[in-house]
Amino acid sequence: MKRLIALVFAATGVPLLIGAVGYYNGQTLTDGGWEDLRFSSTALRPNDSNPPDWVQIGSTGLYAFAFDSSTDESLHLNIQFPHSMCFDEIRPHFHWSPTTTATGNVKMCFEYSFAEIGDAFPTTSTTVCTAEVPTDEVAYKHHIDSTTAIDLSGVSTVSSMMIGRVYRETDGITSGYGADIIIEEFDIHYKICRNGSYEEVTLQPEE
Repeated sequence: MKRLIALVFAATGVPLLIGAVGYYNGQTLTDGGWEDLRFSSTALRPNDSNPPDWVQIGSTGLYAFAFDSSTDESLHLNIQFPHSMCFDEIRPHFHWSPTTTATGNVKMCFEYSFAEIGDAFPTTSTTVCTAEVPTDEVAYKHHIDSTTAIDLSGVSTVSSMMIGRVYRETDGITSGYGADIIIEEFDIHYKICRNGSYEEVTLQPEE
């Protein structure tokens, strides 16, 4: 049985986050609410040997990282998971845009190594990717597409970490889109189970 710390009722029918256990929609208590871990591409480190290009957005004064259709270009990041999250399923996803009106498909990937506190980071990595998704033939259209979900059930320490990189897949794409794409941001959706952890580094089992 989970502990209910605080409950705020609203007659609006809009789900409200409560206490440390989930949200209330006016009828039932439901586990968790979705939140983002956000990684703007401009805050990530480009690969030294094959960095994505830094390109102008149309005729504006704005710039972003653009990923080629035939070169493995990547951005690198470290992730520490928050104390408030449910350690079950996380859902990495990309915010991206094509740079032309051409047709074609795009695929993006997240390669990572995961370790709990006290464990060694594996020196062999795991990769999850989006499906092959069409550009919709609209230049600079804001797309959001998810990779395969990652199962983190069984994790026993909060502040577990991933070392990772994000990139555009360049091999084996059916009817691949031949122009650059912009990746504005890489995010991870996760569910909130609590306001924080009861222990500083050890995940407290739910009661």
